[in-house]
Amino acid sequence: MNKDSISKTSTDEYPQVTQADFEQAVLRRNLEPEGQNYALFLKEREHIKTQLGNEKWITVYSSSQDARETTDKYCGLVKNSDVDNVLTDDGWELSFEEGFPARRCQHGLCTNVEIEYDRFGFSDVEPLVFIRNYHGFRDNHPEISEEFRFFHNLYYERKRDEFVKFDESGEEIPVVRFKNGTVLIRLKEIRQFLSIKE
Repeated sequence: MNKDSISKTSTDEYPQVTQADFEQAVLRRNLEPEGQNYALFLKEREHIKTQLGNEKWITVYSSSQDARETTDKYCGLVKNSDVDNVLTDDGWELSFEEGFPARRCQHGLCTNVEIEYDRFGFSDVEPLVFIRNYHGFRDNHPEISEEFRFFHNLYYERKRDEFVKFDESGEEIPVVRFKNGTVLIRLKEIRQFLSIKE
């Protein structure tokens, strides 16, 4: 193949797409009913309005990906005094990488006097689930807040991959379940934890 045939092939078979053409294609896709539902999170919004808070188990973490989209669900605990601010802000208050203990140096200089420490990395949102990242040396995995586990005196049942608590008669009560990359917590225990923290 010579240079002329390469340039002819690239311009004839693969016409140039302008930014305007691309934006129009995206707009057309989002105007289709399925595209609108996807772009406006209609399924998720309907779930929040009709089911969230009425379910026995709440998804507190999940991450999935298919050919069309990546869907991540993550949660954090917000103080009652901050709820209005959080609900009016369309940004993320907390991401998977945040919420871990951190230190900060005043004026960029780290002397013992100037170091600040914060349990949740200077975030106003407290993670309920921490995504542990070992940078490829081990597999990443979710962990439940230690405070939540201690508060409910949870025991990790390896065979079922869940945390349980025990009632007065010694019966196991499942509280946290790990299933296929998803973490579910029983709503009752979340409410108990939140009521005592506020």
